[in-house]
Amino acid sequence: MKLLHLTITNFKGIRSFELPLNGGSAIVSGTNGAGKTSLFDAYTWLLFGKDSAGRSETNFEVKPFGSSGLTVEVVGKFEHDGKTFTLGKTLAEKFAKVNGENESDRKPKNEYTYFIDGVPKPKAQYTAYIADICPEETFRLLSDPDYFAGKTDWRTRRKMLLDYFGSTSDRTIIRKHENEIGELITLIGCKSVLDYKIMSQAERKKVIAELEGIPARVDEAEKAKPTEMPRPDDGAKLGLLNMRKKTLEQQISDIENGVEIARQRGVIAELQADFATEKAQYSNQFSDRTELTKANEKCYAIRNALLDMELKVKDAEGQEAALQKQRETLLAAYYRMKAEAFDETSTVCPTCGREYPEEKKEELRQTFHRRKAAELEKNQRQRLTIRDRQLDIGRQLEEWRQAHEGLQKDAAKAIEEVSRLKEQVPPPFDDTDNGKALKAKMEREQETLLAMTNDKGHQIAAIQQEISGIDAEIKDINTRLAAEGQVAQQNRRIAQLKAQAKELGKRRAELEHGIELAERFEQIKLTEIEESVNGRFAYAKFKLFNRQINGGVAECCEVTVNGIPYTTNLNTAAKANAGLDIINVISREMGMTAPIWLDGAESVVKYLPVEAQTIQLAVDGGSEDLRIYVEE
Repeated sequence: MKLLHLTITNFKGIRSFELPLNGGSAIVSGTNGAGKTSLFDAYTWLLFGKDSAGRSETNFEVKPFGSSGLTVEVVGKFEHDGKTFTLGKTLAEKFAKVNGENESDRKPKNEYTYFIDGVPKPKAQYTAYIADICPEETFRLLSDPDYFAGKTDWRTRRKMLLDYFGSTSDRTIIRKHENEIGELITLIGCKSVLDYKIMSQAERKKVIAELEGIPARVDEAEKAKPTEMPRPDDGAKLGLLNMRKKTLEQQISDIENGVEIARQRGVIAELQADFATEKAQYSNQFSDRTELTKANEKCYAIRNALLDMELKVKDAEGQEAALQKQRETLLAAYYRMKAEAFDETSTVCPTCGREYPEEKKEELRQTFHRRKAAELEKNQRQRLTIRDRQLDIGRQLEEWRQAHEGLQKDAAKAIEEVSRLKEQVPPPFDDTDNGKALKAKMEREQETLLAMTNDKGHQIAAIQQEISGIDAEIKDINTRLAAEGQVAQQNRRIAQLKAQAKELGKRRAELEHGIELAERFEQIKLTEIEESVNGRFAYAKFKLFNRQINGGVAECCEVTVNGIPYTTNLNTAAKANAGLDIINVISREMGMTAPIWLDGAESVVKYLPVEAQTIQLAVDGGSEDLRIYVEE
């Protein structure tokens, strides 16, 4: 699209002006304040109701300063796709009388009129007509070299670039780097790499949770084992008890038959001999105490290690708390700095009390924002450093806490072992269970003999009482023998859990390998996207990602020229040519052009060649009025 003619009446500081271009490029020059920027403002007001900076007309004064009753009018004649059309827009003050209102109190109201080829149209139809030719954002993008690089939000800018130039399929990238990440083709199947990574991370989290739960389930199976286990002599003892029971039953029979008294005396003699033999063997059983000494030494060593570990844990917890406090202090400072806003009162000269020129104000604002951004970035780096240190300490603290827990268990076992061995120091044989049992048995046998001599009924009752005790012992042994099967069942459960842990560990390793490949793919893709985008531009280049210290990436969209960021240290000429390069590429991509307005043209020695019509606005101190130089 080309601008053929622009007529301006009573717009801002321009009383009357015509810009006859006939579709050609032109240079408009004049001294500061002559109205060069107002030409661009009138053009954008005609099309969009905004000035060249993008402010709506409620935020800038359209009418000449101090005027009243004047009609503002801007008319533009354009050519597009071989056809010409005219757009017109007027703003007039209309005094409408309200009932009961004095003549002097009446206030004017703005009344707008819109024209297409001289025919008045409703605003909605007028706006739709322009949008049908080219949407406002696209129009501004193709008209203002600073719009895309300087005025568009970086997220919008980034999305446009990727939509136009950065589309490459995941599989194409994987095949291109098959030696490095070729395994991903099989791993991702029909999914994208990002979806595969997200799914793998979710599954890894689930696998880790299952792995962490297995020790508790193993412990639960261990606790489910019966506490009373079969004893080594249970089998033999059971046989003896059964034999003893039969013997006692036979004794009852013998007593009833009157032949038991002689046999009973022999039994008592045998018991006395057994008691003497057991007592001698018992005295020789505990002569060696080396095992108890070793257990005491082991217990002492474990307690010392436990004390050292407690000191390490307390020291690490103190460091962790101090780092957290530093981090919270930095975060509070970050939000205070982020909330700071530019002090508009600083744009007034402290000496003369006048406001600085707009360029000076903008310079002050940019200086403030650069300083603020630098301070925020420094604060963020400090917090990241502290966070990494916290993670290191946290990992170390977790290891020490686990080690401390293990030492506590070892200490408990060692104390228990010492107590057990101490209990083995023998009391007098007569006070032992065996000694007491033998003595009690002898006493019972004596009582039995006495009973046998006095009362057969009493003898038989005593034997039957002993038989009841034997039955109770037999029942206890049978209960312990049954526990062996329960232990075997829990051992099988524990083996299954350990096998499951092994499979989960294998799956975790597979997932982490896949996630690592996906992250490597992301790094490769980022590089290729930047190369794809930047390959389209001759002058301007784009930084689309920030590589972070921790190996991650953060999205961005910074326009650069020879490595210099557009928004920081780039000079006016470089900015203008970067904008023209961007307009050239996007115009070709869209298949259309629009008149390009180049304000501050006096600062640029040579512009990049463009396919579109250009209107340069340049300062010329030798002319109070605007001069027009139209290219032939």
